[in-house]
Amino acid sequence: MPPQESNPLLRPLSILLAGVSLAIGWGIRGNYGHETGAMFPGALTAIAVCLLSGREDWRQRVGQFALFGMLGWGFGGSMSYMQVIGFSQSGHAPTQLFGFAGLFFIGFLWAALGGMGTALPAVMDKQRLNNIFKPLVCLLAIWVVLYVALFPIMRFVQAYLELDGFPAPMQRQESGLYWFDSDWFTVLFVLSGVLLFDFFNRRCGHWLQLLLFSAIGAAVGLGVMFGLTQLGWTESIYNTLVQHQGVYGDRFTADQLAVTNWPPIILHFATHEKFLCTGDLLGILLGLMVGITVYFALYGQFRDDSGLFLWMACGWFVGFLALPVLGSLLHITIDGVRYAFADIGGLRMTPPRGDNWAGVLGTFLGASIYLLRHRLKAVVLAGVVCGIIGGLGFSGISLLQGLLLSVGNERVSDDPAIQQKWTEWQQTEWEPTDWMDKTQKMPTPAFVNELRESRKEELAPWQHFHRQNWHSFLEQTYGFVNGLAVIFAMAIVLPRVPKLDDDVVPRQRWTEIVSITFALPALVFVNMFKNIKDWSPLEGAKKLLPNVMKAPWIDFEMSAGGWFNFFFALATVAFVGLMIAHTRRRLAIVPASWIGRGQLLYFLLLWAFVLGNFAKALAYFGEGRLLTEGIIIVNAVIATVLVLLLPREGEQVRQYGEVKFNRWLLGSAVLGLILLATVPFIERKALRSVYGDARVGHGGINRRFDPNANWNRIPLLKGQQHR
Repeated sequence: MPPQESNPLLRPLSILLAGVSLAIGWGIRGNYGHETGAMFPGALTAIAVCLLSGREDWRQRVGQFALFGMLGWGFGGSMSYMQVIGFSQSGHAPTQLFGFAGLFFIGFLWAALGGMGTALPAVMDKQRLNNIFKPLVCLLAIWVVLYVALFPIMRFVQAYLELDGFPAPMQRQESGLYWFDSDWFTVLFVLSGVLLFDFFNRRCGHWLQLLLFSAIGAAVGLGVMFGLTQLGWTESIYNTLVQHQGVYGDRFTADQLAVTNWPPIILHFATHEKFLCTGDLLGILLGLMVGITVYFALYGQFRDDSGLFLWMACGWFVGFLALPVLGSLLHITIDGVRYAFADIGGLRMTPPRGDNWAGVLGTFLGASIYLLRHRLKAVVLAGVVCGIIGGLGFSGISLLQGLLLSVGNERVSDDPAIQQKWTEWQQTEWEPTDWMDKTQKMPTPAFVNELRESRKEELAPWQHFHRQNWHSFLEQTYGFVNGLAVIFAMAIVLPRVPKLDDDVVPRQRWTEIVSITFALPALVFVNMFKNIKDWSPLEGAKKLLPNVMKAPWIDFEMSAGGWFNFFFALATVAFVGLMIAHTRRRLAIVPASWIGRGQLLYFLLLWAFVLGNFAKALAYFGEGRLLTEGIIIVNAVIATVLVLLLPREGEQVRQYGEVKFNRWLLGSAVLGLILLATVPFIERKALRSVYGDARVGHGGINRRFDPNANWNRIPLLKGQQHR
């Protein structure tokens, strides 16, 4: 037997490959955005860690690593963070502290769920991993349906509301399903999918009780709403629970503001009089939900770890409702003075932007509770460790960006008079001539232009330096830190998880086919389809494709997106067919070893995204893109070389035997809280030691507190474009 080796994930080149993998993915993620963009770096890095682990039982699951890594990192893509970066570099001391703390918090949540997703296939035994694919496939099917039909469904609901007397929206914040720009409607579908899976997985057991509880719940809800109406309490309930977003002094009336802490559909159902009484439909719906909840609480079994998805979906709603929705209504009294959260824009992170962060927090807590209760503590440990490093990375890289931009920056001055001007500017309340005119924005102080002109010769050599795509620098550098977070977290798990029972439990090839299908063609499609918008814009001179193209020889035409879908669907069907054929007779192109298969998957995924991202940027490519696409290509070459050279056959990883994770978890949680409570103060101090009250200067003017706060001076109004 070969001698046992030290942890292969802690080798310097292994750490480099993980960091570069996520740096590439994060740079590309910035060009595609949101959940689907964040899935790519998660999948790529999970494959790399799997190959580098030295454990053959992990390498046999390389497809599952890619899928769960992709899903875990995808959650964070729903969170709004650009304003938080602006907060940290604003020069406004309270806002800066909030900004660095917010970045640490967002970075923690994003990386924690990513770490959990990456660790899950490394910890679950084979039978359990096979079983979890049953509910997972149902949820992936819902994802596919929602990708195609979410907006048509939302338009259908909106059309019904308008037929029912709801005013047609001028902007999306006025639509019936808008709720703090969050994913609540999608999460509702996911939760419904979990419940349906459990119901059918029990072969529709106790179906009569389901009808009974639903009917009783609806009747009770109707009765309660009828009683509240008859007692005249509905108006006081509305005044207590509904908060218009953006109220400050007498600047805007409730009729001008487009957003409350509840979606308009709920407020509409609570006040319309189309059926029996005011609010009848809302009472029926709420009662129906309570009845269904009681039924599943009594009869639900949630086998095959479908309970994990239940806890995550319910956690999302608990976090979202508890914090920005209801938490914003709270107030505290100190020394007889009442302080309401409404006076600072509510219990929200980036008003008037989205509050998915609260839902993601609930998702993390729900997943952690379930995993701890079901003997998967190693997964939670990986998430917490990964989250701590990710939190340090997000806030720390924002600090690093600000410090680097101080070189040759006209805003940085040792002159006390200039510093005093910045301080006075920070303390001055800005007033536009017309609050309804959103073209009027808080201006950069006039003395900045004077400084730039007076130091023109001194600053000239640094102009090229400052014109670079510094946001891409932040994203790729932060991505590198996230890669370190994944590999360090998995390095802790690697020797502490016993050998998995893959040789004992029969292999379920369909789970591998599902994993690779979603981690390669599906993931590539949902991102690369976004290229069409850049290749054939509806307006603008730079067009790489016509909007409509006719088929050769026949009188048939489709849009550029339609042809893209056709060819991609054709290739995907062939790809899945070949994978199925491979299960019967090995295709020569597929390597015999698991290392080779993982390397092939990594190579295909990496270069599909690198080349697709480069093609996306061609329509507007310039020297500023060299920091983005250029560095991505360089890193991709490095990653390709490393992923082909580093993994080795026949490694024997040292195992520690049975490990108690409680002490590790407690220590990591305490460390994370200490860092959250201290690091933002240190980061703010470091940046202010260079800039004082001056802004860094990249990005817009963003405040979280005082009369110039974003939520106060630019709330979401009716008829005005959403930001």
